Amino acid sequence: MTYVIILLVLHILGIGIVAAKHGEPKDGKYNVFITLTAEALELWLLYKAGLFSGLLAIIK
Repeated sequence: MTYVIILLVLHILGIGIVAAKHGEPKDGKYNVFITLTAEALELWLLYKAGLFSGLLAIIK
């Protein structure tokens, strides 16, 4: 379960970093909406793979 919490914290930090840089130039531009979509898709895939089953059991 510790690994799941660490994973969630890293995802939240990644979103925060992109949100802080939203609109700044890089090779293209930072875009918080694309990052949110990618993070949501990755978390959904991890959920469907059963990674969060232990965490959900503790919450309930």
